[in-house]
Amino acid sequence: MTDGVRERIERVVGPGNARDDAGVLLTYARDATPLQRGDPELIVFPGTTEEVAAVLRIADEARVPVIPRGAGTNLSGGTVARSGGIVLVLTRMNRLLEVDADDLVAECHPGVRTIELADGAAAKGLLFPPDPGSYTTSTLGGNVAECSGGLRALKYGVMRDYVLGVEAVLPTGEVIRSGGRLVKDVAGYDLRRLLCGSEGTLAVITELTLRLVPAPASSGTGMAYFADLADAARAVSRVLSSGVLPVTLEFLDEVCIDAVEGYAQIGLDRGAGALLI
Repeated sequence: MTDGVRERIERVVGPGNARDDAGVLLTYARDATPLQRGDPELIVFPGTTEEVAAVLRIADEARVPVIPRGAGTNLSGGTVARSGGIVLVLTRMNRLLEVDADDLVAECHPGVRTIELADGAAAKGLLFPPDPGSYTTSTLGGNVAECSGGLRALKYGVMRDYVLGVEAVLPTGEVIRSGGRLVKDVAGYDLRRLLCGSEGTLAVITELTLRLVPAPASSGTGMAYFADLADAARAVSRVLSSGVLPVTLEFLDEVCIDAVEGYAQIGLDRGAGALLI
């Protein structure tokens, strides 16, 4: 990457938002993937869709690769700059624009953390179901790019099921929009679902319209022991075919039961062959 490219990008995003000092490059050389390390040449922190578009146009003209990044919590190596180039960090674009209890939608920027939307929805009696393990730190743009799920996926599905609309920037710098605020939106190509799980290879997500659902009035947790894993598996089939779909359904085998009880001493039956929660 030439100094001219760096200077043009810095003029777009402002001083301090285009960094190539060693400490910053090292910080953004990795994500949460073990043993994966990239070699980025420039770390860029855009603040608007227009800045993202301008950076991508410059990179496209100079044939410099761009890796979009949120909080870097993914375990797929999706934000590792293996071929150098620019890591485009979207955490400055972190406004939760709207939580609409009437339309059951939220509008937000990609750098909003998952927990921020979950808390904003809960304050209005709503639920944002996707709950990846990193939801306290992961960003919504990253969740869409990775099509993240979580324990609640059994009942509610994964991130793809909650994306109603997307604004994104193509590698050429062109801004596109797909979908909107309607659940039934069947006109044209369904690009929003194509972008879900694309890991930043097709476009940079800059704004999202997400579906919310009413929060359940109550919830409960049950636990059952079984003689062996086969009995537990048969019970799972019976539960799922009963018409009552749990939010989550987890099992422990006898080795895990013994390990958990040995560590936490919470009264688990170490003689059981399996446990369903």
